Amino acid sequence: MTPVLLLHGGLFEAMDADRFWVRPGVVDGLVEAGFDVVAPDRLTRASSWIEEADHIASLVTERPHTVVAGSNGCSVGARLAS
Repeated sequence: MTPVLLLHGGLFEAMDADRFWVRPGVVDGLVEAGFDVVAPDRLTRASSWIEEADHIASLVTERPHTVVAGSNGCSVGARLAS
């Protein structure tokens, strides 16, 4: 099964993968359904979407992934896909 990469939302505030994906139960639900889940923290003060995408790409060693993004995480996900 293709791993799931979760990209949290938020922009310059106290948002991280734990608050966006873990606490609400999204990660646990996906794991219980049999998925391998990767939910890294995005950079909090990136100078560009490219910098954020490069950061996430450096953390993801296995490819391909199904990417699920929320809010401003969608900008990172779109950049990763290009």
